[in-house]
Amino acid sequence: MVGAVGARPSNSLTDLLLSIELFALLFTWLREWPNAKGRHELFVSYGLNLLGAASWCAAGVYIHTWEPLPQEATISWQIFLNLGATTPWLFPLVIRDSFYRADMSLSLARKQDITVACLALLYAMLVSSSFDFAMGQSLEPVPVTPWHFLDGSSYGGQPFGVDFDLLSVMPSGRTDSQFVLSIVFMASNFLSGVLCVKACYKNKDADGLEQRAARRLTAGVLSMLANCHLLAVLEGGSTMEELTFLARKVRADHVLAHALKAMGWTTTKLGALWGCDQEVVDSVILRVEEKYPEYKVNTVEFENLVQAAEEASCIIWARHEELKDSDLALASRLAKQEGKLADRRKAREEQIGSQVRRKGEAARVKWPTRATMLKSAAGSDLYQRNLVEDAERNRWLKELAKQIKEADTCDVSDANQGLFAARIGKGRRANTLRKHVKTWGQFIGWLLATYGVKWPERPFQFADYLISRALEPCGRSIPVNAYKTLVFMEHAAEIPKDLQLNTSGAIKNAMEEVKLRLEAADQKPRKQAAQLLVAMVSALERKVMERGAPHFTRAFAWYKLVKVWGAMRFHDTTGVDFGSMRLDGFALVADLTRTKTSGPGKRISVLKLIVSAEAYIEERDWMETGWRIWEALSEEAGCRERDFLLTLPTTGLEHSSRRMATYPAASGMSQALFQELLCPCTGGWEHLMEIGVGCIWSEHSERVTMRTWAGAAGVPEAVCKMLGRWTPSVDQSYDRSIAAQVVRAQIHVAEFIRKNIGRVDPFGENVVLQLVEDRMLALGYHMRVVGVQREKLECFVTVGKPLKRVNWSEDAAMPQGSHGNEASESSADEDEDWVVIDAATKKNTGLVLGDYVVSIIGRAKTKTLHRYGECYRQPGVHYRVFESFGSELPKAKMYHRACRVCFPKAVKSADESGSDGSGSDEEISSSSSESL
Repeated sequence: MVGAVGARPSNSLTDLLLSIELFALLFTWLREWPNAKGRHELFVSYGLNLLGAASWCAAGVYIHTWEPLPQEATISWQIFLNLGATTPWLFPLVIRDSFYRADMSLSLARKQDITVACLALLYAMLVSSSFDFAMGQSLEPVPVTPWHFLDGSSYGGQPFGVDFDLLSVMPSGRTDSQFVLSIVFMASNFLSGVLCVKACYKNKDADGLEQRAARRLTAGVLSMLANCHLLAVLEGGSTMEELTFLARKVRADHVLAHALKAMGWTTTKLGALWGCDQEVVDSVILRVEEKYPEYKVNTVEFENLVQAAEEASCIIWARHEELKDSDLALASRLAKQEGKLADRRKAREEQIGSQVRRKGEAARVKWPTRATMLKSAAGSDLYQRNLVEDAERNRWLKELAKQIKEADTCDVSDANQGLFAARIGKGRRANTLRKHVKTWGQFIGWLLATYGVKWPERPFQFADYLISRALEPCGRSIPVNAYKTLVFMEHAAEIPKDLQLNTSGAIKNAMEEVKLRLEAADQKPRKQAAQLLVAMVSALERKVMERGAPHFTRAFAWYKLVKVWGAMRFHDTTGVDFGSMRLDGFALVADLTRTKTSGPGKRISVLKLIVSAEAYIEERDWMETGWRIWEALSEEAGCRERDFLLTLPTTGLEHSSRRMATYPAASGMSQALFQELLCPCTGGWEHLMEIGVGCIWSEHSERVTMRTWAGAAGVPEAVCKMLGRWTPSVDQSYDRSIAAQVVRAQIHVAEFIRKNIGRVDPFGENVVLQLVEDRMLALGYHMRVVGVQREKLECFVTVGKPLKRVNWSEDAAMPQGSHGNEASESSADEDEDWVVIDAATKKNTGLVLGDYVVSIIGRAKTKTLHRYGECYRQPGVHYRVFESFGSELPKAKMYHRACRVCFPKAVKSADESGSDGSGSDEEISSSSSESL
């Protein structure tokens, strides 16, 4: 067959003949110009109508042959639609010029002409914009008779596996679809019919020629309307007898419905299987699979479709017997049937969930990193953690020494090999050494393949490497990290200063060029953490003081407040020496011994965390109350002398384990806590935030919050840096007055907030509230719910009373006390970039809905059990490596964990539900998130 897939040669031939006929009529019409005396308007309007119709038919020859199933509005398709719209716009004007122009003023005729031209221009703009009136949603089926419906199928594309096309999908909300053009055409025909009927009874005293012409034209127009309706019935009208229509109504497997329809099954035939023996049902399924070997029938979906067909058969029989069964009753029965199917699916999910264990028993093939494996083995042993990290650092020191020795850049004799390996680490931690070793290994591999050397000898070699990485393109941080690794390696290899390449102008020039190129290629703004709202911080204080809440929930709310007032990032909490933490008369004090910028090998060995006891918004005693809870939980768990702050909870959230919470665990617990926060309302309390709103904030939001508050409250810039330990000098680490400055600033900020609640917004919270609105609208919340949510979170107004300023005083009276050395970090950090996954085109995996699939991802080869079709993750798209088990549930030893979306009712194993907190970080964090 000549043409594209789905080509219609018979339609092309018909359009070709029709276009020739119309062009012949147009030529004949133009020859009558000398005889058109006093009726030039009619001559022109009808001539343009003939020209548009003939051109439309000619364009149809191309469309039916080469674009029979257009899925996007190409130029040729837009031309086809606009040519097809000439008759709807011009034919009412032809009727007007034929019967009404003599009695009409010139100005009124011109206004009508301009109106039609504007409508035609508007339609052309809508066609070019491809606007969708349905906003991406499926339209409800449109009845064309009591037994026939337009259900939104691609009637021309179904035989070729096409679900959507602009020509044959009916109904369709796309302005560039044939369906919209058909509506315009039928509306124009209806208007023309009304004008013709009116003309039949106009000027009765005349000779009757116009009346006879009007009656003939009326018959033709009404015949055209009937023809359009009949075409909708014959070409697109689905009946209740058709399984495809029934499958769409009850949301069953439409692929199965198409297969059964092709084999001659109807709704009444399939409904007869309801109540039959299982052997009969199995034989039908077997015949379907024999006819379509590539398709595997899901037994549950087949039974659902049979049940729906049995219910629909009763409706069909009632209609054939002419019983009174209204469309409302039909809709009610179909809705009840859909509800029954939903209940069956829910029961099936619970049955499957009871058989799936949340934690699998598959053996670990490979851990993500060696350190992760060792730390997992360490478990809750507080001292083993340090030994593991020391051993990991020694391992990367050996790898570093190996790289330097292989390059033969320095003379290392046998006598001082041990001393050389001990000094090349430059006091860096294991993670830093690992990063440099891996980055240098990538560069050396490229260098050896390109220039045949194991160490850069000339500056242009490293500069070429940077440029080649930028051409990939790579991330903006890659060249900077590579340059830092070059500096580190040249110092570690003890290369003389005058021979080092990192000071070369060629490399610096290449760095600037690469930076410009990468920034130009990636214009996306860096995602910044959103600050916490004052209403949220007040709710956290109330949660700490809520006596009926679980102990760990109250303790975690206290942890969030300490992060806010202490301007802490999450990594800071992993280096808090809990044994040094104490609550004096006026402040909470603790040592930060293992942060990004403090600890062994850093400029400052110990930082100080200081949070004033007077730093509060609503509940003055939140600090002392929460601290007593944490002390009791830590003593009970036997981890009072740990070197981190946040632990994982046990089941029930009444006790604490000895394990340190990771970032994912803390993030999950934060989102769960946000759902438990309350706010006062008329007659009691209600939840502060709707489900899903808390995802706006990250574990870095607390640090951003304090910096925003302090700046708006008028705290001097130097003191603001002290609050978050930003960019101090080394001398400040010996300045004991810093503690007093920090406490004074926290009290000042708290007083500023309390005095200005209800006044003009000083913190720019309106920006965060706008993020909340956008998030809720994206989740599908109603605008009214969004407005209520905003009212709950608002503590300030856009326009209102001016702010009350709280003057900053360096000499303000402060409680007496000293807190030792105080230091700060080198610079403020920023949120990590979001990882954007560009999924490849979906592959044909041969899976059917309900099949069990185990995804295998990451270096650790983590195996996750999924049920195909239950979650958005698709095999071959979101994970390329997977194992298929068909419709049989795999044993627990075949996977590591089960997907929480696919199996929300999965059961937990005994070791997961225990109270000793011995599960993995990920599992404990997830269970705590759900409980919180």
